[in-house]
Amino acid sequence: MLQRGLTAARSCHTRPLPYISSASCKHNAVGQTRSATSASTLVNKLDDLTKRLVKLQAQATSPTRLNPSPQLTAHVGAQKQIERLVPPVKAWAAPDSLEKSQFFGNPTATILDDSGFMQYDDLRPGAYIEIRRNFVPTQGILVDLVTTDGRIHAVTLTSGGEYWVHLPEDIMFVIPGVIDTNLVLAAGNQVMPQTETQRASRLKVVRLCREIQRRIGGVYNEVGRNINRLYPIVSSSDPTQWAQLTVKEATALVDSREDPPAILLCAVHRHLMDRSLHFLAQPAAHRIFHTFDVRPRGDIELIALINEWIVSKSPQFESFVKKAKDIIRKTSAHRKIKDFGTFTLVPKEDLGPLPTFDSNDRKFISFLLKAIKQKRSIQHDVYRVAAIIKAIGLKDEEVGASTIHTLLIDMGVLPPWDDPMVRDRHMVINPHDIAPKGALSSAAAVKKKDELASQRHDFGDLPVYVIDEASAEELDDGISIEPAPGHPNASWVHIHIADPTIYISPKSASAKLTETLFQTQYLVQCTIPCVSAFVRDQMSLQVASMDRPLEVMTFSALIDHTGKILEYKVRAALIRNVQKCTYSDVNYSLGVRVQRTINPFVTEQTETPIKILGPDQSRDLAELHKISRALRDERFQSGVISFTIPSPTVTLTTKMPGLFDPTGITEPRIYQGMPGVKFSVSPQYHEGTASNSLVAEFMIVANRLASKFLKSHNAPGVRRSGPKVIEPSPGVIDSLLPLRDEYCAVDFIVALKHGLIQGAAQYTSTPEEHWSLGVSASDGYCRATSPLRRYVDMVNHWQIKHILAGKSVKNLPFTQKYIDEACVGWSYKERRMHRAEKNQRTYWALKYMQRWLSDQKQRNKKNPRPALFKCVVVGLIKFDGLRRSWYAPVRLPNLAMNALLYGDFGIHNLPAIGTEFPHCRVEEINLTIAPTLVMKVAS
Repeated sequence: MLQRGLTAARSCHTRPLPYISSASCKHNAVGQTRSATSASTLVNKLDDLTKRLVKLQAQATSPTRLNPSPQLTAHVGAQKQIERLVPPVKAWAAPDSLEKSQFFGNPTATILDDSGFMQYDDLRPGAYIEIRRNFVPTQGILVDLVTTDGRIHAVTLTSGGEYWVHLPEDIMFVIPGVIDTNLVLAAGNQVMPQTETQRASRLKVVRLCREIQRRIGGVYNEVGRNINRLYPIVSSSDPTQWAQLTVKEATALVDSREDPPAILLCAVHRHLMDRSLHFLAQPAAHRIFHTFDVRPRGDIELIALINEWIVSKSPQFESFVKKAKDIIRKTSAHRKIKDFGTFTLVPKEDLGPLPTFDSNDRKFISFLLKAIKQKRSIQHDVYRVAAIIKAIGLKDEEVGASTIHTLLIDMGVLPPWDDPMVRDRHMVINPHDIAPKGALSSAAAVKKKDELASQRHDFGDLPVYVIDEASAEELDDGISIEPAPGHPNASWVHIHIADPTIYISPKSASAKLTETLFQTQYLVQCTIPCVSAFVRDQMSLQVASMDRPLEVMTFSALIDHTGKILEYKVRAALIRNVQKCTYSDVNYSLGVRVQRTINPFVTEQTETPIKILGPDQSRDLAELHKISRALRDERFQSGVISFTIPSPTVTLTTKMPGLFDPTGITEPRIYQGMPGVKFSVSPQYHEGTASNSLVAEFMIVANRLASKFLKSHNAPGVRRSGPKVIEPSPGVIDSLLPLRDEYCAVDFIVALKHGLIQGAAQYTSTPEEHWSLGVSASDGYCRATSPLRRYVDMVNHWQIKHILAGKSVKNLPFTQKYIDEACVGWSYKERRMHRAEKNQRTYWALKYMQRWLSDQKQRNKKNPRPALFKCVVVGLIKFDGLRRSWYAPVRLPNLAMNALLYGDFGIHNLPAIGTEFPHCRVEEINLTIAPTLVMKVAS
């Protein structure tokens, strides 16, 4: 059975449990359950039950939609404090269980969750779910979804009889529809039963949940032996390489059925979760994909060896600890703080004799490096790092990734500017690690193939305005305007987009690499492009000239003074007269006063240099600005509302050294100083200025036209959809419309106060509404304006160019089925990459802040006074079981950063969202893959 191939798993479907009524279980006086049917009989019977499992659970690669359930969108009590929504349990005559206290004990456990994008179609009342957080697994029945704290929460009645309100991202496995919805709804969604009917319904639900648990436990025991044989089959033959495995693939290897029931999948999933030494759950969207990383055989051998050395206090362990202590003690005085922008390697002669690292020491170093990697607290941690930290004597408190990272820096293994995110393969993709053969070929090997050369429209000397930041590397869009004969109140606006697909064909090695990289990743210390430097340099719009026309794809719209599109054209084209300018240049030309970005940590602010544009350029841009405002006003009148959460901008002003590989290190390397860092914050609560908005509006037009063109030819494309902002009750959005600025934006704290939740956009294969952009489902919205930095834009270009070449729609490069299956993965991949960029900016912002605080402390030695910052509450007050203290999620508006604020709150002193605490000090800065700032109310 174990010899069956993985291919069978990709085509199999699953079946859910049937509805379970109270009559299907027998209970004794103390609530214990007995089954009327044996486990083996039940499993066989499940083969003939109806298929109720939602499509996503049945096929992990099928497309999903973020369509919140009616009970979510209509929930009235969304603005209540969670303690009021779900008061302490009294009806069960017991305090919170130890299990519950541990589950909710660590507030930082949710930082790596998938908040902001998750599908909820399978989360309906009556579903059996397994949830995990803080290394605590539990099971229960989903009662409801509610909106509160600016996020969606699940209300679960656990098998222990408690009501838990938790994040949907805590849910690892779902079996929908196992208990009748009416019975679950009769139980109510408040912790304390309000009626005897609710009490009786809850008892029934708990009994049925325990019966399901018992059945899954029976199957779990049956397949345990085969699971034990799984790892040698699915792990990579290369002892250094990771592999991947889905639950369905694992099930196909331990069970012969082509159509395994959900109860079997759940049991296999639990086995993989329980075997964290061999299988590591991928942190992103685990409930959706059920994907596990299969640990390399070499890593398992290393973990076993180091753990054995630690437990036995072997000579190797004692030697490593002694060396670490000696290095830290002897080099502490040399790790001097210098100004940002200067860093040097301390000469060996200045350090004196230091211990060297032998092969056993390097094993410990490798062990510690692997322990830093990203992981959610949903599986047992196999790394015994706490014992190492304790033996070295660094800290007595809880050991985390930040402690390990600091140790490796203090030991001279890593430089002080090391960024753990860059080393994590789930956070940052290195092109050289995953490039197929031929994908990174030299420029001479790249062939240009332009099937549309004969039909390209030459725009001659028509100015093309390329507007971007001064530091932008990928200039892939430009805008032109010209009069429309016969239309005195309208103009033709041409949006010109770079055309890298003349160098990259859909099935080439370069295309496969681009798909894997997916999109350009903008990190603080470097940019990882998704196309080769040769293609980027050849197709970036600034290379165009009158003597060297550049191939582009042009989306043209005839737009009248009201913002209405009268006609449109999509064609291949040539441009020559490129006019490059920055957003600041355009704002100045338009006479728009923009609040400049500031560095809140310094008193002197730098001015952005401005280039004065000529009269013809200013006239064109003024007309484009007028049309863009008409487009924006049309969306404004439709009742769109948006809110964004600004983040600080962090850039390096000095060149970073290359990534150092410490695995072969033989001696400590001690550095002084840090690379130069520039920190800036926008004073606005949105990202719009006149020039930003001008460009954005015309990119929206181009993307609408791309979707419209594909739809008119019945051709599939990669669309982008965005749900309407979720309001806790009808009329909330309407009440906030007067508070919008001209860009349709409101302060996000105001939005949180009113219980609004803005769902993330996602990719779809068919035209759907993009509410925040004012795009209807009739035309839809494609992404086609950034092919130099996004793979999906290339996909749409390939589809469009196939049609323009006069080829049959039946032979398109990408079929409807392919796009359907790919959209889910693309949506999550994009979300994960955006999170990595955000976490990295936060990491460097906190590193900058940490250094600034250290400088302040040095300057104020005679009169020590902590730096104080204003905090604004943006979430509900919760209790931290580890610190035994109340805390609230807060925003530091002057720094555009989030934090956790601890203070003397309490159940009777709960500050509401929007409450300001003007004097707060920094308590702790954790520099890890999930960097966090901890604040405390100053006395």
